[in-house]
Amino acid sequence: MSQPADFTKVRVWWKRWVEREEMVPVHYAPTYSWAIEEMTPKGNGYVVTLAELVPTLYARWNGIVYFTGFTKENGAIIRVKYDDGVDVTYGLLSEIHVLPYSVLAQHDQLATNTSNVIYVEAWRDGVPFTEEELRSWLSE
Repeated sequence: MSQPADFTKVRVWWKRWVEREEMVPVHYAPTYSWAIEEMTPKGNGYVVTLAELVPTLYARWNGIVYFTGFTKENGAIIRVKYDDGVDVTYGLLSEIHVLPYSVLAQHDQLATNTSNVIYVEAWRDGVPFTEEELRSWLSE
């Protein structure tokens, strides 16, 4: 399982399996918006400087985590495939709170952060988001 199509198959299978039983929501994460001060290009993504600290990073939609770990360039990172078809990498995180292959519901906690700087890289259909597309996506 290393291709995006494999993760999509697992996500669809898992979603069908989980939805067999009625699920009761336990909590809802607060709604937040990112007040972006600056976006600096870095590779295929952007280092986003926020006006204020967003201490907890939540899943924006339902999806699946397909990688967690550390990279030399972006420190602690999480890669998520959301149900809307967007692949996102979040980096420069303080602590990761999910495991690879975790199925996410909207508002599940992904990570915590002690800085107002975060790396975000988003792709749809194999094409990286432009700065304008990423700003729009982050404000949804």
